[in-house]
Amino acid sequence: MFVPWTAPGDRVRVRVVDSKKRWARALPEEILHPSPDRVAPPCAHFGVCGGCRLQHVSVEEQLRWKGRFVHDALKRIGNLEPEGDIRVDPAPHGLQYRGRMTFTVAHRGGRVRAGLREAGRPGRVAEVEFCHIADPKIQETWSSLRQSLRKPGLLRAGTVVRVTLRAVQEGIVVLFSPRCPGRDGEYFAGLPHVVQVWEGGSKGSRLLWGRDEVHENWFGRAVAVPGPSFTQVNALAGQGLLDAVVEAAGDVKGRKVVDAYAGLSLTGRELALKGASVTAIELDPAATAALAEAGGVRVLEGRVEARLPEALPADLVILNPPRSGLHEHVVHHLL
Repeated sequence: MFVPWTAPGDRVRVRVVDSKKRWARALPEEILHPSPDRVAPPCAHFGVCGGCRLQHVSVEEQLRWKGRFVHDALKRIGNLEPEGDIRVDPAPHGLQYRGRMTFTVAHRGGRVRAGLREAGRPGRVAEVEFCHIADPKIQETWSSLRQSLRKPGLLRAGTVVRVTLRAVQEGIVVLFSPRCPGRDGEYFAGLPHVVQVWEGGSKGSRLLWGRDEVHENWFGRAVAVPGPSFTQVNALAGQGLLDAVVEAAGDVKGRKVVDAYAGLSLTGRELALKGASVTAIELDPAATAALAEAGGVRVLEGRVEARLPEALPADLVILNPPRSGLHEHVVHHLL
């Protein structure tokens, strides 16, 4: 049974809201006896905002809890039996770490609401001016942009806009989706730290204002990144993950490596520098264009399940699939 806002060791009275054959979901109605691992969440929006879910649990217990999540998923879904407990290393910073945030601005019911999606009610927007996990530059930009987007007449009634802020070396990149309100860009130059403004969505994005190129730091080097492209939202933890993959790959000199669901192929580029022959497979045209311009790896644009046979056989295949998981054809090609 899944019960949000609770902690291991809590005794609670709950109300079941969804029941299936193998699982159920409930909402807590009363905490009868709190867990000793409960702490006061630092954010005043906790429980209303749909973002953070574990701020009420001590960091130590969060790490143990997340290890159990992975262990349970491997056993229940993957039919695997991990040996021993799964260790989860803490991120270098518990707050102000997130280098990418997506806010929502909606003009409904005669007023403009700006913040993050509400917990359990994603169709509603929780007013959030300050987010504890956002990079300080993102927070400063959001505070200013939030006020700008409330100007009378800027948003028509019924309009909903997603605003993604991304921290890069030069400052902050802004992506409006699906469209930028007030396209004359009159307020762009006055926003703190902003170096690029984009608009777009699933069918592509276009640069409206700002620098031609921005960069992020990976493996100690400046990497040019298309503004809307995806990289890890926690750069320090993300770098730790990439380091672990490179270390696990071992000596790759002269070996053939496939980086599937590559994104900007940060791992693939590093392995190429170590002597590997790397093929990166990625669906996003902006990412593949950046990869092709950077050089050093062979680039196949398209879905992994369709393009993987062209890259095989290989000595090493790195997989970083989306949340939906591996397509069955990918598994078939590899096995």
